[in-house]
Amino acid sequence: MAPPELERAARGCRPGDATHRGLVFLSATLARRAVMACVAPTARAELCAGLATAESWARRQASDGDVRAARARCFAAAPLVERTTIEAVEKAAPYLGPQRKTRLDAHAESVVRRHVALSAHYACSAVVLTLDGIERPAQHALVPNQVCGAHAYRASGLGAARHGEFRANAWEQAEWELAREGAVADHSVDALALQIFHEYLGARWKSQADRETVTQNEFIHWALAGRAPR
Repeated sequence: MAPPELERAARGCRPGDATHRGLVFLSATLARRAVMACVAPTARAELCAGLATAESWARRQASDGDVRAARARCFAAAPLVERTTIEAVEKAAPYLGPQRKTRLDAHAESVVRRHVALSAHYACSAVVLTLDGIERPAQHALVPNQVCGAHAYRASGLGAARHGEFRANAWEQAEWELAREGAVADHSVDALALQIFHEYLGARWKSQADRETVTQNEFIHWALAGRAPR
């Protein structure tokens, strides 16, 4: 959820007024940070151009038609942005050094790809919503959630999910649970290790999302201090 003062500003401003234009800059700042962190460098150009168009509109240097065209290009670019980002991560994998091998590796690698793709997707969504917010100011209240998702999926996918020790810890926990006295043996070690891996990863995702929410909200509070309608 967006901070209350952002909700009030986004729903209470008039299209084109000073508060609305300020919200465009705020959303563009949040979205650009997500793009730079979560999208491969070779896939950022269209998204960065879209944000530049939004900021030009806020400076009265771009038209509504320019914004609509930029929005259409950013929306259309999303699938390629995701694919390019996944490919960049896969190309970098051989340079990360040796990893501890586990029987979770094949599944975990698919999870890494999924999280990387979702991270890029949410970054694209933040850009599109920033551009949508020019015609429909209430859309600005949706941008922080997309940005938060982008950062959380990036951190979990390129962090914990990719590390051999993290996977090994899940496997060892599964072995311990099945070996302990009184264990309910409803799962094989493989099935239980998968479950524990996702439990661990979900906790990491939540921790990253909470941290990002705090960081975002501090920025939003600062940006809107004394300006949001009461």
